Amino acid sequence: DIVRYLQGSPLNHNDLERAKAQYALACFVMTQVDTKNEDSIDARNILRTLSIKRYCALYREDAILTCIQLLNPKNKRHYRSGASAIVESAMIDVLIPDPILCINEVRMGLLAKSCHCPGISTLISNLVTSTSLVTSKKKKKEKTPSSYKLWFDEYN
Repeated sequence: DIVRYLQGSPLNHNDLERAKAQYALACFVMTQVDTKNEDSIDARNILRTLSIKRYCALYREDAILTCIQLLNPKNKRHYRSGASAIVESAMIDVLIPDPILCINEVRMGLLAKSCHCPGISTLISNLVTSTSLVTSKKKKKEKTPSSYKLWFDEYN
């Protein structure tokens, strides 16, 4: 009962009220990754996030922590300028700045790091990819040579 999915728009005051956004500890705004128009998607996400911040500023003394995901790193400044204007106009306290995750920035940073440190992309990929216990248990029941076992089976 901690996480519930509600359909609506963060640009709509009634939907934010229904979601009880003013009581939330944090809000995550995820982006649509498979798009051709990155700036348009980023602009929509920035507007959604600023709408949530403005709504919560009406009911709270401190700023809500909003974690926003953007595609283009140059759009960070648009979000920061809009968020700082809301914070200043509402005179609310900001404990920590909002984290901004830029997909292209992470992608290019990983590519640059893999040139400097070969194998880092494989390491990161293995860290963020998970295997299901159900899948690995099915693999154990099958008669496969030990060389084909998943690494998870060997260390478990």
